[in-house]
Amino acid sequence: MSGTQKQNSRLARLTPRSLSQDTYWRKEKLWFENLADNLADIRSGLDVQQLKKTCGGPCVIVGAGPSVDKFKHLDALKGVSCHVIATDRQLKPLLERGLVPEYVLSVDADPMVATFYDSDLVREYRNKIRAVFNVQVHHSVFEKFLGLKYWFTVLMDEPLNTEKSISRAIYWMTGGKTMSDSYGNVGGFAWAFADYIGHSPIILVGIDLSYGEDLQPMQTMFWQGLLEKRGGSVKDTLKLDYRWETNVFGYRVLTDALFDSYREVLQHGVEVADAVTVNCSPYTVLHGAKVHCMPLDKALAKYTLRL
Repeated sequence: MSGTQKQNSRLARLTPRSLSQDTYWRKEKLWFENLADNLADIRSGLDVQQLKKTCGGPCVIVGAGPSVDKFKHLDALKGVSCHVIATDRQLKPLLERGLVPEYVLSVDADPMVATFYDSDLVREYRNKIRAVFNVQVHHSVFEKFLGLKYWFTVLMDEPLNTEKSISRAIYWMTGGKTMSDSYGNVGGFAWAFADYIGHSPIILVGIDLSYGEDLQPMQTMFWQGLLEKRGGSVKDTLKLDYRWETNVFGYRVLTDALFDSYREVLQHGVEVADAVTVNCSPYTVLHGAKVHCMPLDKALAKYTLRL
């Protein structure tokens, strides 16, 4: 590649495809080492297919975006009667408030995820919570959770249109565990899972895909990685990879290229699904066609029953 080509590549805007490719090369070794460690348990384990269309009516997905704590949304969910699906980071905070989710979901391969399950409360309520795991989660995650576990295979390519498909190979290795799009992160997968098992409306809490109002780019989780991709140029990173948006709730929030890629693919999923999606995340950048945005108290009053 010539110097000019390298310069043009460095200055190109990141897309969901380019970010997906970059993630693959960075995490390939971890993903497949985890898969190998889990394989015997996965093959004899439960398939998420067994849960398809087993539920109906409203559910609340609890993500870990900054608006959850800022607006005390976990406290607002107390006394609400409906199905709750937790992303892994929110499992312990929910249990600490006396809220027992029906499902908890994990997608990420990092061993750090096991800390979300390392709690006496998680062990106490293990028989009331079902976990849904990507086949590539770290083995320590699988070991920490003692309740029922259901497995799925993350789509890594187009298995029906790719001659040598990685997704299809994993499908056969795992004994045919159902393939699903994760939409890039556990919050996106939680929406896909809720739709898959039959919920509507799907109420989103903490699905901000932004850093909210309080952080500057240099303080964000992906700053260093994005800066390196820009050859250390702060100016290019700020210009190409970060943006401020005044969203539908009236808040000026900061998002970045990775969050934007998650937003783009999830928004497409919402638009083509039959389920109604209600986003109650005040710092969100996920809005537009078929994403109904409203304050959480109004959504709970409209779609759920208080005890």
